[in-house]
Amino acid sequence: GGGTSLNGGLYFADSPEYFSEALPGMNQTMMYESYDTVRLELATPSGMSMFGEAWNKALDREGFGIADLDAPQMQWIPDKPFVPYSTFNQSKPDAPRLSSAHLLHKRAALPNLKVVTGGLVKKVVFNGTEATGVQVSIGWKLCSLVKANKGVVLSAGA
Repeated sequence: GGGTSLNGGLYFADSPEYFSEALPGMNQTMMYESYDTVRLELATPSGMSMFGEAWNKALDREGFGIADLDAPQMQWIPDKPFVPYSTFNQSKPDAPRLSSAHLLHKRAALPNLKVVTGGLVKKVVFNGTEATGVQVSIGWKLCSLVKANKGVVLSAGA
């Protein structure tokens, strides 16, 4: 549905049709608002390159259409070329990559944030369609229930 590391630093959301099929009943408005919030903190428009321009021309020549190189899109639309956002800030020296770890470090001092590494989520606990916690095992400890008041993040990076 989107991501950073696995997609080569590209940041985008999948199509509404995909989410409707893969996650029926999910609140897509809330999900896309979350994607946009993260985009504002982590992503910048992808910088154009000679390769990107040549790729765009090849797509057009083969009948796939042409992407607007000056208008990055957040949402992937099947069978249509587009320019995604990037988690590499190409406007800064050395093009630093901003990932989910960046978000965690910015929020490290929050008293209500608990970050666990090496945990294995056994089950996401729901109240209707809202995730309210997880059953997790950490090391050799048995599964325990971790309740959430606001949100549940299962993975903060690949």
